[in-house]
Amino acid sequence: MSDMRISVDAGKVVGPLEPFWAGQCNPMIETSADGDRPLVTYMADVGIRYWRADIWGGRPESWPEQDRTAEAILAAGDKPIVIVSVPGELLPVRKRDHLPRDRNPGPVDMVKWQDHVCEMVTYAVERFGPDEIATWYWECINEPAGPKAIDLDIYCRIYDHFAAGARRALPMVKVGGPNISTRAWLPFLHSFLTHCQEEVNYATGEVGTPLDFVALHSYAGHPGREWPWPQPEVIVGHIQETSKYISLQPGLKDCPLLVDEWGISWGGWLNVDGGVAGYEGGKLGYEGGMGPLPWLVHRDNEYSAAFLCKLVSEICFLKDHYGYIKADVLAWCPAGGRDTVNGRDFDGGRCLVSSYSGFRQPLVNGYELLNMLGDQRVSLTSSETERTISGIATRSQDGSVQVMLVRFSGDPYEERNEMTVELTVENLSLDGDVTVEHYRIDHAHSNAHAAWVAQGSPYQPTPDQAAAIRAKESLELLEPAATERIDDKTFTRQIPLPPCSVSLIVLKRRAS
Repeated sequence: MSDMRISVDAGKVVGPLEPFWAGQCNPMIETSADGDRPLVTYMADVGIRYWRADIWGGRPESWPEQDRTAEAILAAGDKPIVIVSVPGELLPVRKRDHLPRDRNPGPVDMVKWQDHVCEMVTYAVERFGPDEIATWYWECINEPAGPKAIDLDIYCRIYDHFAAGARRALPMVKVGGPNISTRAWLPFLHSFLTHCQEEVNYATGEVGTPLDFVALHSYAGHPGREWPWPQPEVIVGHIQETSKYISLQPGLKDCPLLVDEWGISWGGWLNVDGGVAGYEGGKLGYEGGMGPLPWLVHRDNEYSAAFLCKLVSEICFLKDHYGYIKADVLAWCPAGGRDTVNGRDFDGGRCLVSSYSGFRQPLVNGYELLNMLGDQRVSLTSSETERTISGIATRSQDGSVQVMLVRFSGDPYEERNEMTVELTVENLSLDGDVTVEHYRIDHAHSNAHAAWVAQGSPYQPTPDQAAAIRAKESLELLEPAATERIDDKTFTRQIPLPPCSVSLIVLKRRAS
């Protein structure tokens, strides 16, 4: 007996599926667990295509030494999203006696700031060529809006001179902003968009400022403060509201939206008391290390993968029902890399691989699963309106069909009861013998964290423990691939889904 029915019409194309989720922040060029490759290359294997970074953050004379970040991103086949920050020498000395310390006044000389941006983009063009640089995104300052940040009028001045400097160096360069960080500052965004479209440009004296993309940062909160556990609907709401603001500006109809920093929960290892994971009341966690706190477990286990896939499916759902919805790049923000000496695995950090052993996080398997979807979305309907289980159905040029189903429970400690979905795929272009593959991420599959817990949550695993954990770190099949006979172009299967689980069913022509 099934709890709900999901029907897929493989012959009804809804639209193309662009991998808008394929972004990351903080490119890590240290060695990953996978041989001698940098993490940017490791993540390229699971479909990541953009990395957001402050590539040339120092003085111009230091830029040649900083090139290796851009080189690593390009070597992986990816593109940078470059953060351009105001250099320290252009900021005023902040003294208590004459300058308020709770606001950022911006550069003391806007012309020198414009020249700095021009010099940076010119350097990049000379280093990598104009055609390559024209494919990058260049954004003005990280998170200017906030109670202790930059006033709107000052940021507009900064942005105008930023855009002027970048366009002096390369007229076809893509510039954007304002990289606001929270929902509370969306009015800042609206006013900034109005300035770029209707107001006098502080750098040129003309009306209007170039804006090639809009950038937003969004986090789903932090457990124990805003709500018990972070929910994808929070980020979806930010995207929906930002898309509305963009739609109010007729000149920005085709302007992309980059959620170029997002996270399931904010803070690197911050706990709800503002301290560091493993520290309670000023005391170190167990075994003297960075012991994980209970409310950070969502970062290490299947919750994170289900969150990602649910977020992507909900954005697709919104795009189907509201024509103004935008989400062109989502860049998840990891914070923390490898520490093979003092590190601890699964310490509640925002990591791609665990600190000490480099075990692949379940979230990475979520990216790999999404990367296996086809390039055309096809119709998917459900018998349930609550969207307890959501999904995406796609097909590829070779006729293969991929169906992703997500059950996101919103609580990593929910009782592991199963719901059964009756999946029907109709109008397949496949017939005869078809290979069926069923990939799964849940508590028991594709989950290095669960394997680590089964080994006793070792501070630093022994070789035998590490081998047992590594055997469960990659994306797994729920059951061995099988061949089924399909004569009526219809496939039916009962799919059991525990809480916080993702299934991917792939139907493809049997290899001869």
